[in-house]
Amino acid sequence: MAFHRKHGRTVVAQTIALCLAGFTACNGRNETATEKAKPSALKGGERLSWTQNADSIESLRAHTFRLYVDGKSEAFSDIRCNETHTNAGYECSGLLPPLTAGRHSLEIISVVDGIDSPRSAPIIVVMDTSAPGKGGGGT
Repeated sequence: MAFHRKHGRTVVAQTIALCLAGFTACNGRNETATEKAKPSALKGGERLSWTQNADSIESLRAHTFRLYVDGKSEAFSDIRCNETHTNAGYECSGLLPPLTAGRHSLEIISVVDGIDSPRSAPIIVVMDTSAPGKGGGGT
């Protein structure tokens, strides 16, 4: 897993802090508030960005991440984390898999030592395959 920052198109996960036991407790399963938020429009090829809590860079490096699309585990590739700690944590991002046209719910989990964190709050996106871009694929 590469740990560096690269700018590009991103879908910001509204500062999702993924947590495990020993970190600040959060579940973020408030779907009602998320459902009211305007979905992010995607064209294909975007990165999902979030803020990851970790006690140190060594702790951050021990994390792996999984993405859930509409409740189903999907490939989450090219994950990168900035090694500079901010007040909110470490900035991370991953390349979204191809998505079919329409509305989708994205959730992230962190895995350390085989233990899954709770899923993040869902991020609602809408894939628009009619506009120029890389387009959707199948999920």
